[in-house]
Amino acid sequence: MSDQIHEGGCLCGAIRYRAVGEPANVRLCHCRICQQVTGQPFNARAQYRAEAVEVTGEPLWWATSDAVTRGSCPTCGVTIFGKRASAGMIGFTLASMDQPATFSPADHIWVESALPWVKAWLDATGAKQFPQMAT
Repeated sequence: MSDQIHEGGCLCGAIRYRAVGEPANVRLCHCRICQQVTGQPFNARAQYRAEAVEVTGEPLWWATSDAVTRGSCPTCGVTIFGKRASAGMIGFTLASMDQPATFSPADHIWVESALPWVKAWLDATGAKQFPQMAT
């Protein structure tokens, strides 16, 4: 495992995280839940093994599906985390990183839910796309 450390947190600083090593994947998720949770057309996120991420502060956790629990700051409201406990994974939004340009998404998941103008952009770029979850 790499000894690289990636840090970030919410807008007000009440929630911080530290991830060690390289992420398992870096993706843009276009599912409807990610759109609603972030208020954006997609969720740009890096996903790590849960044991590689340390969270300080007390995020507000809530289930958005049977598989995913989200975490946000109870003070400023920023959604930062997506946790898939059954897979032992936790992801954080790229924009919440102290250095948000650190990672570049490799592929796009749940493109069947992508907004039409986003889908046109993806098709034009030749980006790797998966209709639902990546295999």
